[in-house]
Amino acid sequence: MQNNNLSGALTGMLVAAAANWARYDDDTQRRLRNIRNDAEAALDEIRILQSRGDMIRLRIPIVQDFQVGLALASPALITPQVTPAVVPMVRPNLTNITPSAIADLQWPPVVGSYDPNGMTSQPGDMTVLSLALSYEEVRAFILGLTQSQPPQSTTKTQIYNAASGLVQALAYMGSTKPLTIAEYATIWLILFQGTAAGPGGPGSPAVDPHTSTALPPVATSLHATAAITPLGRPEIPAYPYEHQNSDRVSKWRIVVTGTLPAAASIASFKFGTIFTRNNKPFQPAVSVSDGRIKVTSLLPDKFTVEASQQLQNETVDLSFIVSGGD
Repeated sequence: MQNNNLSGALTGMLVAAAANWARYDDDTQRRLRNIRNDAEAALDEIRILQSRGDMIRLRIPIVQDFQVGLALASPALITPQVTPAVVPMVRPNLTNITPSAIADLQWPPVVGSYDPNGMTSQPGDMTVLSLALSYEEVRAFILGLTQSQPPQSTTKTQIYNAASGLVQALAYMGSTKPLTIAEYATIWLILFQGTAAGPGGPGSPAVDPHTSTALPPVATSLHATAAITPLGRPEIPAYPYEHQNSDRVSKWRIVVTGTLPAAASIASFKFGTIFTRNNKPFQPAVSVSDGRIKVTSLLPDKFTVEASQQLQNETVDLSFIVSGGD
């Protein structure tokens, strides 16, 4: 009797344990299925995120280049310490970029190098551009283009025309007579203050603008038989030297084809900058290297030359030296 009771008790315990185990296994399987579903759903979300257009664009090298440039301008991260660490930020000097690097700019821009993890080993063109956009002078210049009110339609057209005309003028200068940064600086200073500041900047002795080769005199022929050009390259490619004409000293070649009578006007020369003294127009003195040519009609901004004797089928190389004025 006791054995039967013991067997019954054991059987009941086994049945209860089996039922509990079944419930536990079902719950475990349900949890695993939920975790698996959550993981698949998370992977689907990650795939959707990775396939979004904005995320794909962020992985394009040219976009990464722009981000790298802005990252270079970010303040250095400093780990909190007992005493504050001083990490000086050194601004890269972009003026060290060689003219050849500027001349080699192209479209589409050259992109940087990136590994599968997005780490970079070589910057691209847009990296330098975005870094330059973070500089104070660049931001100040761009912000200076904004106005308090939206521009009118005609104003927008004028802004476009002015910018396009400036680029066209620079394109012409680049193909005919390229200027250096110093020569363009002289032109800007003459435009804004009438005279060019000295090498030490404002307050230093002024540089004579008439010595600048960036603003040379311009000759206009006044006789059908006379052709006049600056004596040197680039106008005369075969000449061994550049003319480097300025208002103070200039060299010219006059080619007479036919007969140029005595006392006939040959050419007019307009100075690159008007001569002044004490901020008033001033008539300078002009000397000529060839006695067959004499100066007439001398004004602060130009002068005319004529033949003192007949010239016929000949080439005259001469120079002018101008003195006086500020």
